[in-house]
Amino acid sequence: LGVNYIKANSLRHDHNSIVKNYYQIGRGSIRIECLTEFLVSILTEPLFDILRTHEQLGYGISCSARKNSGVLGITITVEYQENKNSADFIDMKIDEFLVQYHIVLKSINDKDFDAAKICFMSSKLTDQTDLEHEVSRNFEEIRNGEYIFNRNELEAMEIESITKEEILEFYKR
Repeated sequence: LGVNYIKANSLRHDHNSIVKNYYQIGRGSIRIECLTEFLVSILTEPLFDILRTHEQLGYGISCSARKNSGVLGITITVEYQENKNSADFIDMKIDEFLVQYHIVLKSINDKDFDAAKICFMSSKLTDQTDLEHEVSRNFEEIRNGEYIFNRNELEAMEIESITKEEILEFYKR
């Protein structure tokens, strides 16, 4: 519990650096996975827009959902040059963004929120045209011991019932 960090110096003289913040959510369920992935889907573009385009903090800005051994989390990654900004400064800017984004998230109107849900649901229900991807998805179910081969359909149903209030509470936690 709490905050931990590690800083490692490069073995060679290189100004390229990375800050990767991991926000652990906890054990997953289909509902929690949907909330996590939906939050990432609506967070990614504003994160890039603010930190990359407006703040110009780095050359690579990303946000992703993670699931390791059944434990869910969200990572925010900023690739930057250490000779322009420090890791502490980048970390502070990520924190500032997250505080401000909660305000933005609260102000999203119902029409835009529903449109984001529909777009995300559609991505879950799109047929796989790549057999390799489909096989990988099914083997992942076997590897993690969950065996939910119709996960996309179940997730689409869960996403449909997500409310704005629920995503706001999830974001706060």
